[in-house]
Amino acid sequence: MRIQIIGKGRVGFSFYLFLKEKGYDVRIYSRRLGGDISPYGDILFIATKDKEIRRVSERFRDLDYRVFAHFSGAFLSDILPEDKERASFHPLQAFNSPDPNLWKSITVVCEGTDKALETLKRFAESLGLKFKYISPENKVIYHAAAVILSNLVYSPLICADRIFRNLGIDKEDYSKLLRTSIDNFISKGEKGLTGPIVRGDMETINMHLKTLKGDAREIYKCLTDFILRIKSKDA
Repeated sequence: MRIQIIGKGRVGFSFYLFLKEKGYDVRIYSRRLGGDISPYGDILFIATKDKEIRRVSERFRDLDYRVFAHFSGAFLSDILPEDKERASFHPLQAFNSPDPNLWKSITVVCEGTDKALETLKRFAESLGLKFKYISPENKVIYHAAAVILSNLVYSPLICADRIFRNLGIDKEDYSKLLRTSIDNFISKGEKGLTGPIVRGDMETINMHLKTLKGDAREIYKCLTDFILRIKSKDA
């Protein structure tokens, strides 16, 4: 199977390295950095910024590939040339570097034409990836959830880290707390929640709100109100 990747950002280049490790015939090209392009093959991946996918796919539409795909989590496959078997192929992963190991055993969430999905499912499974289909109408809200988990989760993390650092407490000191909290959620879901909200200790929560200032108070109050609403519905 011959694979072509257009774009050398972190996702595209890490995927290129991952496929090379797996022994695939894979080429990569970008307008700015150059590279190799094969005029024909099996799957062509567009690995550019979302706003450039449509334009770049049109530029390379004459290449003879069985499937055109892109990596965007928000956009559908319909931004690719309509005469192609096409799909979106979104890795459910955070890429802060072009490390090929970030692809190992992850889930890819896909939608597109039937033939494209059949090809990509076999391809994904050959790489040890978990293949999930998502309906087009749910694609945007799916991506919003991925952004909450991979990006917006940084809001309380940065907030707490800044408070801790001002008190002389560093990441090595609180890393066990953070990892335990994440492990609790992964293993127990919402039942893994601990702390004053679970105990119904509103006096402690109000003490926190009186002490915190600015953005920290806003984040604490917003997140606390959300969990209180969830817990009240479950009661």
